[in-house]
Amino acid sequence: MVPTYTRKNFVNNSGLYVTLKDVLWNILFHYVIYMNSSLTAIILSGGFATRLYPLTLHTSKSLLPLGGRFVIDFQVDVLVQVPSIGDIYVVTNKKFYSALQCWRDASPHKERITLVSNGVMELEDRKGTMGDLYYVLQQAGFNNNIVVLGNDNLFEDPLGYVVNFAKRQNEMVVAVNEFAKTNCISQSHEIVLDKKTFQIQEFRDRVRQVTSPYYAACLYMIPKHKLSVIVDYLESQGYHPEPAQHFISWALENKHPFYGYLMPGLRFDTGDHNSYKKICEWFDRKLR
Repeated sequence: MVPTYTRKNFVNNSGLYVTLKDVLWNILFHYVIYMNSSLTAIILSGGFATRLYPLTLHTSKSLLPLGGRFVIDFQVDVLVQVPSIGDIYVVTNKKFYSALQCWRDASPHKERITLVSNGVMELEDRKGTMGDLYYVLQQAGFNNNIVVLGNDNLFEDPLGYVVNFAKRQNEMVVAVNEFAKTNCISQSHEIVLDKKTFQIQEFRDRVRQVTSPYYAACLYMIPKHKLSVIVDYLESQGYHPEPAQHFISWALENKHPFYGYLMPGLRFDTGDHNSYKKICEWFDRKLR
């Protein structure tokens, strides 16, 4: 949405009134960004984060405290820094919808954020990562290139580089990190990349002997001409909730090209107690 402006918008951070010219330029800037945006961002926050119990019994993983803010605040920060990203959709479950609505209403980026409930109240009814993605695509009814971000993934790097890489490929892309640059405890899968093109050659899940250092994040770029692949995948799986990385292996098996963008910096996961503790410690050191 194009931002609306009221009297309070005429006051800057110093409490001084800005000129009408400044306000008009601000409106024009946001309008140009909005009209030229080619990407819609989707934050997947529809799960119940059972590995973080009891922290997440009554709190969404997105709303866990981090560096004096919430985890989701840092995700929105990096998304709005990418000029080609317009609207941001946050998929949540019915249990945490009200809490995330309060967060959205207080966000400085609330004009760009749309909250969508998947209608799920109980753990056994969860839709899974790809199920939630399909749900928001159906509910929102948009047909656009999308950026998909899991609510437990944070990155040291800006996202503009992976977005530009995906534009050049015009195929599905997943962010990849060297496992040593993550705060994860164990490497549950591995990716083999072509060293020249960065096309994914193999995806191996539940590996016993790791031979590749590359590890997929829950950060996907999917062009609009590939959105139908999500439907094909879910139909083939009987709409059962599956880990997001299974989508990569299925896509490769079905001859859908998938590329990996190698993120040079650190990746942080908040999926379990150990990883959440590590990222909190890292932010505490950074903010001192």
